[in-house]
Amino acid sequence: MIILGISVSWVASTQISQRIQTSDNFYCPFFMIWFSTGWLIICFFTSLLKLEKLRQSLAKIELSWIRLFFLSIVFYVLWIVANYLYIFALQL
Repeated sequence: MIILGISVSWVASTQISQRIQTSDNFYCPFFMIWFSTGWLIICFFTSLLKLEKLRQSLAKIELSWIRLFFLSIVFYVLWIVANYLYIFALQL
């Protein structure tokens, strides 16, 4: 169900992004990144509710919260760059 939700939200956000940028001349890639990521958070909400399982997994692999935070920042920067280029390509 999570994979299906992610697929539907990704296709929907792609179609909306492409239609907005090509027909309405609205070029706002960071808003579109925020919009599409917001829909993905809904899909991952059930996973976030299992916080105790996450703590156990982090303890198993000896990953601290601070290191997880910095790894998340690196991933977030890569996420923004990749999505920006994707939205730029949709305009073409």
